[in-house]
Amino acid sequence: MNILIEIQSFPSIIWYKNSFKSRYTNLLSCDAYKKMSFRNRYLIAGSNGLISLSIPVEQGRNQKTAMKDVRISYRQNWQKIHRISVLSCYNKSPFLDYYRDGLEKFYSGKWNFLFDWNMEIILWLNQVLGYQGEVRVWETISEVEKQSMTDFRDQFLPKHYMRADTKVVYPQVFEDRTGFQPNLSVIDLLFNTGPGAKSLLQ
Repeated sequence: MNILIEIQSFPSIIWYKNSFKSRYTNLLSCDAYKKMSFRNRYLIAGSNGLISLSIPVEQGRNQKTAMKDVRISYRQNWQKIHRISVLSCYNKSPFLDYYRDGLEKFYSGKWNFLFDWNMEIILWLNQVLGYQGEVRVWETISEVEKQSMTDFRDQFLPKHYMRADTKVVYPQVFEDRTGFQPNLSVIDLLFNTGPGAKSLLQ
């Protein structure tokens, strides 16, 4: 399979499930930024339920802005909030310590553009998850090229992400309190299952 999909922040499990089925994962840098999508947010599981973490952006809130031009806002210390939230939620997970160093750079470094930050995350995740395909970034895609791709863009959004039937079930830190939470950010799967994440995504 050859998919076209929106770039996400710490992508969801369904995003990676589709990516692992594909020889090529195609990302469009000039795709329009859309509010209320996973382009600038990700979901993790906390002791009281879901936690939605969002990356604030500058004038990129305009839906006509190309993803490559959306700037991250650092007016508030959102990285510190995200870091504390992730470490607090997963400090008892069996594999957090294996990936902590790689994770830390995303909460300490600075990226001007959301697309670049997301891309660095995906490259890191692809490495630790053992993704064998190829990620291709396009500035524009012709209709002929697009016809060879399965378009998954915006099929799963924060408002209805749970409808994704990923069939990926695994032990979660707070499952005894909140029940199993499906289709979170893939870091939930990674921190809870470690190297086993790859087989669950294939």
